[in-house]
Amino acid sequence: MHPSERRTAVPAVGEAIRLLHAEPVRRWTVAELAARVGRSRTVFAAQFTRAVGEPPLAHLTV
Repeated sequence: MHPSERRTAVPAVGEAIRLLHAEPVRRWTVAELAARVGRSRTVFAAQFTRAVGEPPLAHLTV
């Protein structure tokens, strides 16, 4: 489990992190991730950023 998965209490964010780490070379979009975890793009991006401390796509560059 990636450390950022442990620090989030938002299940959709944890699932998105798992998706990102399962396919790191995939050309993810925020809209695609949001759809995969059942959130609107805006809500997902805000929840992810609050929980992880960076936007979803920036997470891949760490």
